Amino acid sequence: MAGVQFDDGVKRVIDGSPKAIRRNCEDSLQRLGTDVIDVYYLHRLGMMVPIKVSVGEMTRLKAEGKVRALGLSEGVCYHLARSLSGLGSGPTP
Repeated sequence: MAGVQFDDGVKRVIDGSPKAIRRNCEDSLQRLGTDVIDVYYLHRLGMMVPIKVSVGEMTRLKAEGKVRALGLSEGVCYHLARSLSGLGSGPTP
């Protein structure tokens, strides 16, 4: 959770790395007791990992059938266009 310190004393940081995205997805699937997540969001854009790399991993999770749809909460159109260029598919309604 984006650099926020909780009562348990653990500091959460923004991590858009492919490893973190995949780990968080797998953890969510396990906690939810399901094989697929309807919408998988990247809520915060990190400064250390290019958005194209983050969205690339999310796209792989979608291709594997682990998520049905992808979302970006904080991204602006410029970031979205950059992330989709070269991935072979555009957004779907």
